Amino acid sequence: TPVKWSFDKRRIYACAGVSEYWVFDLERNKLRVFCDLADFEESVDYQSDTVWQDDTIPIQAFPKVILSAIEMKRLI
Repeated sequence: TPVKWSFDKRRIYACAGVSEYWVFDLERNKLRVFCDLADFEESVDYQSDTVWQDDTIPIQAFPKVILSAIEMKRLI
């Protein structure tokens, strides 16, 4: 399922040190952004889980770039 897939992939990316992980829901025009890596007792995971829909989206890796979820969909 997409939810299980995104959860499994999220853990893999977190363990690899990827600072942000984005999951775009094309049907609902929503972007889910995981960021703020943290070490927990037995694993690494993201502390922040934000859903964006019509808002502007800041990108940690490129702080001067700001997109909207609708603009992101056009790029996919």
